[in-house]
Amino acid sequence: MSAQSDHPFVTAAFGFALLINVAVVDGPFSAYKIISRKIHRIIDWVYVAALVAGAVTLDID
Repeated sequence: MSAQSDHPFVTAAFGFALLINVAVVDGPFSAYKIISRKIHRIIDWVYVAALVAGAVTLDID
């Protein structure tokens, strides 16, 4: 949970980045069709790598 994390801003920023990523893709439920689905798939993998790296590095004391 973001509220119980040592770094709640970083966790909340990851959630905000996910919302922005979902809102701008060219999909049936998107708010703004700015990014194509092909680019969206690449951004998804970059996002997953950032989440894993953030989870590992922020947990190290």
